[in-house]
Order: sequence, then C-alpha cells, then structure tokens
Amino acid sequence: MKKYLWVFGALMMVLGLCGCSDGDGSELDSGNLIFESNPTTLDGTWCMVSASFAENGIKEYQPDDVVVTFNAAKGTMRVENKRVNIFLKTGTYFYTTTTKKDPNFDTESRVLVIRWSDEAFDDMEARCTYYFHDGMLCLDWGVAVDGPGYYFRKPIQNQNWPRLL
Repeated sequence: MKKYLWVFGALMMVLGLCGCSDGDGSELDSGNLIFESNPTTLDGTWCMVSASFAENGIKEYQPDDVVVTFNAAKGTMRVENKRVNIFLKTGTYFYTTTTKKDPNFDTESRVLVIRWSDEAFDDMEARCTYYFHDGMLCLDWGVAVDGPGYYFRKPIQNQNWPRLL
C-alpha cells in the first residue's frame, strides 16, 4: 500500500509541474520563444524547461541549457548540454521506442531506449518512460523511486531561435 502512495504522490507532483494550459495554441516563455501547444511526436528539437529530482525538488532551466534534437529517420538524438551535471552529456545517441505493459494497472507505457558507447564501456543503454502532457515531453526515469524526471518544450521554428531553421 505504501508503494502505491509513493506512486500517487509522484503522479501528483508531475501533474502539478505540468500545470494547466490556456489552450490558445502556443505560449511565449520568458526567453521569447514560442512553444508548440500540443506536440505528439519526438521528432524535432526540444528544450529542457525543468527537472524533478524527487527529494531535491524541481529545478527550472533556460531553454538553451539542454537542447535535444530527435531525428526519427536516422534514429538519432543530438544532445547539446551546457549543464553537464544533468541529463545526458553533449553528443549524438541512437534511440528506439517501444512499449511496456504494466501488470498492476493493465496499461501500456511508451519507452525511449537510448544507446551509446563510452570510453569505459561499449554499448551502454538507458530506458525511460516518455509521454506528452500539457504541451511537454516528459521523460520519466522513475520519479516514484527517487529517479529524475525531465520536462521539455518544443519551440516553433521561427526568427526567435535561428539555429532551429
């Protein structure tokens, strides 16, 4: 029972973080970027806007602190990380997506499988659940068990951020 309370608490934290949208089609953040209001695919460029570190709380980030570009055709994700102590370090990673079934709730989750090689290890792999909520891409590395959760927004390509063009 205690485990389910942890999961419920984590879910409430994530929902509180994701907040509510006014539904006008796009939003303008403090950096004057316009974000998509209802993205449905990984493909494209994403900016980390916040991260949840369970007991260490929620931290917000500037749109260019961590930028991830997914290329579905090549199965690659390019990470530009100015904040090397969070998320993945700068580089290109291979990824695939799959689903997993939760036997406790009879639901399916989408899973992002990230692969890379390191100088110390060959063929490293990380898995996280991903979903889209309130205009954000949410990557969940197990918030319910003190793992990080990362939240990204997808800028609309425009003159405000020329490197996306």
